[in-house]
Amino acid sequence: NFLIENYSKEEINNFKATIMKRLYKFKTKDLYKNSYRFSVNSSCDKCNLCVKACPTRNIEYIGGDIKFRDNCIMCCRCISCCPKNAILYKNKKYPQYKENINLIIS
Repeated sequence: NFLIENYSKEEINNFKATIMKRLYKFKTKDLYKNSYRFSVNSSCDKCNLCVKACPTRNIEYIGGDIKFRDNCIMCCRCISCCPKNAILYKNKKYPQYKENINLIIS
């Protein structure tokens, strides 16, 4: 049904939505710890491509620095789109996936 765009939206009240969001965040809290393992090194030229490429808006440019928040889904688009390969995970550089890079930063 989803592929043919035949779907329905279930209406819930705000209280139930808040409870469900908190429960989901609690159950998946280990997934969000990955954001704290990302960092940038001194070769970062602050081009903001990683900020634009992040689908969850996990990366922000604040006060002249790149900051990682706590909603990373580990897609690694930021690593692949960085022209300087300046984004580190656990303080290590990882190889970039450059095929179809235009799809990532569009």
